[in-house]
Amino acid sequence: MATFPFSKKDTEIDAVQTTYDIENVNIGNCEIWYGGEHLGHTYGGCNLRIISLIAEKKEDATGDIVVEFIELGCNVEVSCYLAEETISKIAGVFPTATEVGSFLTFGKDYIGDELDSKRLLLKSVDGYYITVYKAVANPGEQVEITYGTGKQRIYSIVFKGVPDIDRPEGEDLFDITVVSSSSSQSSSSSSSSSESSSSSSESSESSRSSDAAPVSFTVWADGTEWDTNALWY
Repeated sequence: MATFPFSKKDTEIDAVQTTYDIENVNIGNCEIWYGGEHLGHTYGGCNLRIISLIAEKKEDATGDIVVEFIELGCNVEVSCYLAEETISKIAGVFPTATEVGSFLTFGKDYIGDELDSKRLLLKSVDGYYITVYKAVANPGEQVEITYGTGKQRIYSIVFKGVPDIDRPEGEDLFDITVVSSSSSQSSSSSSSSSESSSSSSESSESSRSSDAAPVSFTVWADGTEWDTNALWY
């Protein structure tokens, strides 16, 4: 019979209590805002990609085995598929397009010009806000629009984040923030209903005062705040 030299430290993990919470398992779509404009319905989902940039260190003694990874930075990309086909929405996600009345013009001389960047907000149905401070729409991307019988037209859009130099170093690309918690609100409501009338009164008074102050947080470099209950900024 084979034996394994387990130490006490190795077996202590069995005594560690592992907890699971189904409330932390989230599903659902998100709304997309770009430059303060809602991009409307999407079809096909929205994907956030956080790309770590690294350099590999190797040495002759270990051959091709990587002995250390060096962090070089981080890129962020968001891809989505817009389902609403309007001139204004299309113009908002094509930096080289110019809206002229009821139509768009393309092909102007933009050589050498910096592409516009705007703030991108992904608002998920479960209360997670992802803010890319400066995002450029479709930089160098190939957008294919299919026209066919029985096929719904969608626009594939890729946003790429660039650092916002007006923000502190290390906080200049994007953030992920939880802005709502329906479970905590429901538990607070149930607990207050089971209290006595006097404590219930105090609890409801506290609840009213907290409800009167909407959750908000600073996202802009100039220090202004926006209300997370509002869907525009």
